[in-house]
Amino acid sequence: RLLPLAAAAPATADLSVQMWARALFALCMHFPVYRTYATAAGLDPADRHRLDQACAAALVTLGPGERLALQAISGWLSGDTAIASKPGRDALQRFRTSVEQLTAPLNAKAVEDTTFYRHGVLLSRNEVGSHPAHFALDGDGFHRACLERAERHPLALLATATHDHKRGEDTRARLAVLSRRPDWWAAQLERFERHVPAPLGEAVPAWFRAMLWQSLVAAWPLQGGAADDAHADRMRQWATKALREGKQASSWADPDTRVERGSDALVALATGEAGALRAALADAAAELGVPGARNGLVQTLLKLTCPGVPDLYQGSEGWDLSLVDPDNRRPVDYRRRRAWLDDARGWDDLLRQWQDGAVKTRLIARLLAVRAKHPALFAGDYLPVDALRTVSGPLLSFRRSGGDAQLWVGALLDAPLPDAHGDGLLLPLGDGEGHEVPLPRGTWRNLLNDSVPSLTGGRRVATSTLFARSPIAVWATL
Repeated sequence: RLLPLAAAAPATADLSVQMWARALFALCMHFPVYRTYATAAGLDPADRHRLDQACAAALVTLGPGERLALQAISGWLSGDTAIASKPGRDALQRFRTSVEQLTAPLNAKAVEDTTFYRHGVLLSRNEVGSHPAHFALDGDGFHRACLERAERHPLALLATATHDHKRGEDTRARLAVLSRRPDWWAAQLERFERHVPAPLGEAVPAWFRAMLWQSLVAAWPLQGGAADDAHADRMRQWATKALREGKQASSWADPDTRVERGSDALVALATGEAGALRAALADAAAELGVPGARNGLVQTLLKLTCPGVPDLYQGSEGWDLSLVDPDNRRPVDYRRRRAWLDDARGWDDLLRQWQDGAVKTRLIARLLAVRAKHPALFAGDYLPVDALRTVSGPLLSFRRSGGDAQLWVGALLDAPLPDAHGDGLLLPLGDGEGHEVPLPRGTWRNLLNDSVPSLTGGRRVATSTLFARSPIAVWATL
């Protein structure tokens, strides 16, 4: 597709095939996104800026002939170089399409399927559509992103799990806890490493073990709290795929059987019926359980209430502790999910007995019902509420309004652990006292907890009243 364009341009007709190939190679290597979206007129300003970035980085790696070739390619892709004849314009459009079809899978293979299996700082950030260097948003940044989304892409999908994710949405939610507890996690790593036999420590690289420990504790089973044979098989499959995708210690083309046998043995030791390593991992997973589940509820709440259209991947109606494919494509237990929909327990009891996943299903079912009945509410305004730091940590809250309805959404981030055994995800008694948020006029009812009485708005309301010991709260005037 490129060479006919090159041959038809007098300024570049004498450049060799190898020069064109090296120029195109350098451009693709430095391309910062999956692809551009060219039209017959070329690129819009945002895509033009991305192309200019890539060209600037590529130019310094090329010789004079290749630089000339790259400048010509840039002109064709951006729309700066006009072609008079219709056959020439058709050839140019085919070339642009081919470049966009090339850069997308190249980027995916380089980033998602290589770098994400090498960069083990915090695996919850190694996700499709994410960037490990973009660590977090503060409350103001989150609100700005939502306001921009409401203005530019109000009907775009909000997806937190897909057939192609690297880790399930609740696996990532548990890992996110580590970002707030780095000293604790460092101590856990030391404990894990003490129980790695020397031969396995030599066979399995330390950088890979750091990723393996994160994956093990994040995907540790909730029901019964014990790893089983199925869990062990899933972790072995993940470890083998991760080693091969990373292409450092093993690869699909040239598997290193010594490293992979060592990895299998380490997973077996970690998930066996007994042993110090298994006990250490189980203890760490148990400590991540409550804060990780709270993160999972917050994530689900935001997906269902922020600007956009929530996309729920099959199986994620309960806790989604899956790993990369094929693990995230296992059959879904729909009978269990139907039972969750019919569960008669109250919201407080669901929070106490959170491990079975029914609390997440209740949240999803209630909010989807409201979305179906009041679509104007979720197509309406997004109104940030000023950030507030309570005794439970930062409070993220906003309102949606549309038609005659209003919605108030609140989430307590990094909430403290309950002070009574068996309270599960419930906050400690008296949590939130002394802190208030404004609630507009109207009669407000709690959409999650039917046992909480309605409120009259037009005043400031204590956060302890709005949350009623729950880590999330949704109130509406419907």
